[in-house]
Amino acid sequence: LKPWPFWRQQLARSADALFARDRRFAAAMAEIVPMLRALLGTDNASRSAAESSFSEARKQQPAATVAALFQAIAEPQLEEPVREQAAVLLRRECLSKLRDDGPACGGLVHGQIS
Repeated sequence: LKPWPFWRQQLARSADALFARDRRFAAAMAEIVPMLRALLGTDNASRSAAESSFSEARKQQPAATVAALFQAIAEPQLEEPVREQAAVLLRRECLSKLRDDGPACGGLVHGQIS
């Protein structure tokens, strides 16, 4: 049996990892909502900038982006069109992943959804 300081250190590392992940997801969520609103807007320049930002987020932080889209869909205080836009982007993201990776990706996408 390992001494208590070892386990305390292990718990601290686990907690730090969880909090870091939560901070990444919270940051992605904070970025995605204005992006979704801009995508729904009528201003072409804002919409184009939002499309570029979303594309970059998909490349840089794919898991956090997918998680933020799920979270946006689940947030009842967001306007319905914003949640619908998140659902459209999430569907597109999942379908493109399936198309790119083939059947081997089915479990991965299912794991993200579950």
